This record gives sequence, C-alpha cells and structure tokens, in this order.
Amino acid sequence: MQVETPEVGAKKATTPRYDTIVIRGALGKTVPREFDGGEVVSWSRGHDLAAMDALESFVTAVADGELDDLEEIQTGAGRALELMRRRNAIGWDADTRQETKQ
Repeated sequence: MQVETPEVGAKKATTPRYDTIVIRGALGKTVPREFDGGEVVSWSRGHDLAAMDALESFVTAVADGELDDLEEIQTGAGRALELMRRRNAIGWDADTRQETKQ
C-alpha cells in the first residue's frame, strides 16, 4: 500500500511502501536481504503477528480502563499469555480450536 501518492510531477511516492510476504515450508532460516529489487527491512517468524495481537488487545483493554481491578488484570494477563502461546503454535486457527473445546 502506498501511503501518500506522488506529488504532481514527482516520480516516486513521498512515503515508503511496505509489503508483507508470508512463506510456508521454507527449509532454511536465512532471511534474504533483498526481494524483487527491494530491501528486506523487517520480518516475523512463525505466527508472531497473530500472537502479538492477543497482547495488544489486552494492553488496549487495560489502557481503556476496561480492566481496573488487580484480579481482573491478572486474569486478563493470564488469558492473553495463553492465547499468545496457542496462536504462536498454530496461528489464528487457535481461536477456532479453543471455541470448539468449550
């Protein structure tokens, strides 16, 4: 996604464009430094993005004042950690598998 379009007459966007590529089944652990003429500047292993979403949701709830009791915060933190670990292991599918268990 290009954040800002080029100014009239400009050949390039004024804001860098970042793309995400997900690779499944790679055998090595080497991250390429270039891809399709562009520089690789960031990457994530496994299901880290799915796992971190659980943490962000918990922190947002605390910041918004939804959890203000110490016991609520501790319980919420435990749930967030558990969800992060499940998502890290199996990705977004962790949510579906947990729902079917209950």
